[in-house]
Parts: sequence; structure tokens; C-alpha cells
Amino acid sequence: MLNFHYAMQICDTASFQGHERYCGSDRTLLSKKSITSIITTILDLKNKNSESEHELLLLTDNITDHLKSWLFNLKSFPELKITIREVAKPGIADSIKECYEWLNQNGKNFVYQLQDDYIFQKNCLYDTAAIWFKIQNETGSHCIVNPFNDPHYWVELYHNKITPRTLFFGVSGYYIQIYEIGCTFFTSKEQFDQHWDLYTKFFELVRNKSEKLESTSLNYMFVRRAVLGITPMTSLSLHMQTEGERDPYVDWKLLWDHIDIDCYQKK
Repeated sequence: MLNFHYAMQICDTASFQGHERYCGSDRTLLSKKSITSIITTILDLKNKNSESEHELLLLTDNITDHLKSWLFNLKSFPELKITIREVAKPGIADSIKECYEWLNQNGKNFVYQLQDDYIFQKNCLYDTAAIWFKIQNETGSHCIVNPFNDPHYWVELYHNKITPRTLFFGVSGYYIQIYEIGCTFFTSKEQFDQHWDLYTKFFELVRNKSEKLESTSLNYMFVRRAVLGITPMTSLSLHMQTEGERDPYVDWKLLWDHIDIDCYQKK
């Protein structure tokens, strides 16, 4: 039996970046879409791999009463254990830290830290887990997967760079090697446990509102520790931030409109 643990930060009253989002300004709606879509992709993975168990932590941080009511009206699932709790110390750095600590304490096989300004394709987790197993079986490597292919990497960071990269053949498309990542990623618990010094550094940088976050902390997993990081060529999840982070090859509106925020509500 394989165990998957997910920890999602939830806050619909503030934004770390503060820029206009391409999906609109309704932050509560975005949280609902994000939570609904992560439940959908977890259930899809469970349906395709019955020999798996799934647990999702929804960690709230200064949410509206409306969103709180919606959260506590989520129905129960026999296939998925959901825990809703309030963060011990408000603030983005501490909520990320608490998610990581929960994954550390509860995770067994696979872990994924999440944020509620992403929306997920239905097949996101099945494809993500499948490519992880393919790489592990073929190379012995415990890779780190970011289902969101951030266009910013290719437009700016990687633009015209000749950095060597490996391509991998996934279930529904190609994956490409990356050397940058945000705090939200999927990997094995074994890999996750090896980098607490980098996580601690990242928490400090976020708390101090540093301009250099991942580049001087989390990215060291790839550039200094030879961990393999990969992302799908076409995003399986979307970060609903600025136009600069909109994947031009995914119809976000089509995905957005098909997420029914009431489908998992108690009748």
C-alpha cells in the first residue's frame, strides 16, 4: 500500500506577491477552485491505483468566514482523509513551515506541499506519480516533480542558455529537467527528508521578505546536491498569478470553468 500525504496552505485574505491575477480578483473563489481541483486529482489517482491511501491537510491562515463555512461543509470521502485546522502562527513563512513539518511527521511514501492559488488538471497526480516511478525504476533516482511549468523560467531564467537538460517520456507528454523550483513540489518522503537545512533557510528568507528566495535555498537541491528536478512540457497544474506565469499552451479558462466548486459540498 502506497501512502500519499498532501498539505495545502489556505489564505483568501492576503497575497504574498500582491499583483493582479489573470483569473480575476475573487480570492475566495480561487481558493475554492484550487481545493476542489486538488480533491478531484487525488480521487482520480486513487481510482487508477486502488492500492494507495491519501491524506490531505487543509491548513487555514486568516481565511474569511465564508470560506471557513465552505470548507467545513466538504463532504467526507472513503478514499481520502481530510483534516482541516488553523495554522498555529499566522503568516506565509510559518504556514509553509507548518505544512512541511506536518509532511515530515505524517508522510510515509510520497509528499506534496500545496498552495491554494494553483488549480489542477484531473490527471495531474496520476501523471506526476507515474513519471516519478518511471524515473525511479529506470535510474534509481528519487526525482522532484513540479507539475507547473513556469513560463518565467523559459522566457527569462533559461532564455538562450545552453544548460544541458534531459527529456523524459511521461504518460501524457514529455518532461524536461529544471534547476529552479518553488516551495510546492511532489517527491518521495525519502528525498524530502534530506534537505531540512535548505527548507529552514527558505523559511527565513520568506520571513525577511528577501528578493532571493529559492535561488539561495531550495534550488541548491539541484545545483549543489545533484537532485533531479523535472516538470511537464505542458503544465498539469496552473499557478494563478500574473500574466507572466500563465502557461500559453494550456486553456486555463476551460479548466477553470469546468471546476464545480459545489460538487463536493454536503447536500
